[in-house]
Amino acid sequence: MASIIFGELLPKRLALAHSEAIASRLARPIQAVARGLGPIVQLLSGTTNTLAALFGVKESTETIPVSDEELRYLLEQGKRAGVFSSTEQGMVERVLRLDELRVEELMTPSVKIVWINADEEAEVTWRALVAGGHSHFPVYQGSRENVVGVVSVKALWANTAAGLPAKPADLATPALIIPETIPALRALEQLQKAKQRVALVSDEFGSITGILSLLDLLEAIVGDLPSHEDRQRARVVKREDGSWLVDATLPVEDFAKEIGKGADHYQLDGDYQTLGGFIVHHLARVPHEGDAFLYRGHRYEVVDMDRHRLDKILVTPQKG
Repeated sequence: MASIIFGELLPKRLALAHSEAIASRLARPIQAVARGLGPIVQLLSGTTNTLAALFGVKESTETIPVSDEELRYLLEQGKRAGVFSSTEQGMVERVLRLDELRVEELMTPSVKIVWINADEEAEVTWRALVAGGHSHFPVYQGSRENVVGVVSVKALWANTAAGLPAKPADLATPALIIPETIPALRALEQLQKAKQRVALVSDEFGSITGILSLLDLLEAIVGDLPSHEDRQRARVVKREDGSWLVDATLPVEDFAKEIGKGADHYQLDGDYQTLGGFIVHHLARVPHEGDAFLYRGHRYEVVDMDRHRLDKILVTPQKG
């Protein structure tokens, strides 16, 4: 009993309570003892290995890997000890989950992708870019099965500002295409290796089913995103005068519900899905701040542009 208490339990308890102080004081003495006893330890280890070999037991040189479950346990213990915060623990756990998530769970589906036709006129292209509200767009020629590449709005805008040609097909970079079934962690590795910010996602037949960006992967690590209802409330602000200040990226179906209208209120024809897209479609050009028009009992006014991108829209009900 005394051996267990004084030789096992008490030293461990003291070491845990004063780990840094004890380690700093005993480091040099233990190092000296280890060097002095090194030859004896090697002799005993060699003898043990030789005897074990006689019984067919070989010395293992493999390092035992640490499992995800063990890492999660260590994180939990670290949080309890105050080493990690809850936020840090959550982020590390979500990094571990990247190998369990599939690309198809994080990607933007094909129905929400805004495609750029390489053969379209510049005005039509800019209308699509403004309506889309994204940073990168896939470019096709002829049909969407013939992908030219991916173009960034930044590159188009830089060339336009410098007075240089800004044809999407010329500025598009080769598209990285990844399967929708691979783990998200592997997708991240492929994006890093290719030095790309986005990748097109394909199914087993080679058809494009979505697009995945580094932002999608970052959001999977940083934490849970707000729910659809939370995002809608944040993107629609009803003012005291009865008007609405609306984010241009809000889907038109959501805003139709907000104003008590049916899904067919905006006569969707497949060219747009967001309120910003509706504005661009109605104006038939790139909008400017102050642009306004009436539509089915409401006045729509562009109140904020983020450079070339439509940002905020003021919708005011009309009496009568």
